[in-house]
Amino acid sequence: MASHLNELCLQKIFQYIIIDSDEDYVQQLFYCALVNRYWCINAVPLLWRNPFRRYTDQSQIISTLVKCFEYDKNHDQRPAFRYDLFIKEISLQDLVIAVDDLEMNEVFDRFKSYLLKLIDTTENSFFELSCYFENFDEKINYDKLKLNLFQLTNAKESLGKLKSLHISCTKDIEILESALKICPYLSRLEISASYEFESEYADMCRLLDYLDSFKNLRHLKINCGLVIAYEHGNEFLTRLGEKLPRGLETLRIEGDMDFSPASLEKFLHGAKQIQFKSLSFHESECIIDAHLEVILKVVKDSNLHVGIRELEISYITINQAQKLQEQDINIIVD
Repeated sequence: MASHLNELCLQKIFQYIIIDSDEDYVQQLFYCALVNRYWCINAVPLLWRNPFRRYTDQSQIISTLVKCFEYDKNHDQRPAFRYDLFIKEISLQDLVIAVDDLEMNEVFDRFKSYLLKLIDTTENSFFELSCYFENFDEKINYDKLKLNLFQLTNAKESLGKLKSLHISCTKDIEILESALKICPYLSRLEISASYEFESEYADMCRLLDYLDSFKNLRHLKINCGLVIAYEHGNEFLTRLGEKLPRGLETLRIEGDMDFSPASLEKFLHGAKQIQFKSLSFHESECIIDAHLEVILKVVKDSNLHVGIRELEISYITINQAQKLQEQDINIIVD
C-alpha cells in the first residue's frame, strides 16, 4: 500500500507529521524514510532542511557534508544523496553549539571552507541566515571560532542574495557591519538583545546607526531586552525613529518597553514619510490614552506623512479604537 502513494500524497503526509509533531518530527520522519526507497527519497530532503537544529549527532552531519563537497567520482564511492542541496536554513548558533565540544578540529576547519559553497547551492529565493549568539551562553566560544561568513573569501558572491538576517546584540555588531558592505538586498532584519547586561543599550545604539544604510529593508523586529525596556525606553525609541529607513513597512518591538507619550511623538516624527503596513509595540504595558492621542495627532499631520495601516498594542479603550479606525488603522490587541 505504501508504495502506491504518489509524491504529492507523501509530501502532505510528511508536512502533517512536521506540523503535528513539532520538535519530535525528526524521529517520525526517520521511521518514514525506512519504509522503502521511494519514501526515503521523499523524506530525506525534509530531514536535511535544517540539520544543525534538529539532530544530536552533529559530528556525523558535518562529516557527511564534508564528504559531499570532497566527493571525487574517480576515487570515491558516490554518496546516497547530495545532502548539501537539501539545506535551506543555516543557524550559526546551532552550528557553533554542534562543534564546540567536539574533538574534530581538522574536519571542522575543512567544513568552514565549504560554508559559502553550501550557501551557493541553496535554491530558495528567500534565503535566511541566523547569526544569533546569546552572549551569556557559556557553551558558545564565538571568539575562538570566528564564524563571520561575511568576511570569508568570495563572501559577496555567495551572500549578495541574502534577504533575511537575525543577529543578537553584543556579539554581532561586527557581523552587521560586514553585512552592510556586501548585502544590498537585505529586506528583513531581526535584532535581539539579552536580558541582563547594562552594555546592551550602547551596543544596540551602535546597531541602530546602521539601519538607514539598508535601503531595501522592509521588515524590522527588535527584542529590546529588560535593561533597554525598563531603563532606556525613551532614549531608545527616539533614536530608533531617527534611524529607520524610509522604505520600512513593518516594525515589531518586543518586550515590555516603558516610554512616555512625548518619546512616542519624537519617534513618529523621526519616522516621517514612512508608511507602516504594521507597527507593533508587543507586550508594552505602558500604553495609555495619551499615547493613542499622539498616534492620532501624527497620522493626521499631512506634513509628517506617517501612515499606519495596522497597530498592535496591549491596551486600548473602545473610544480610542473607534477614533483610530476612523483613520483606517486596523487595531490588534495582544
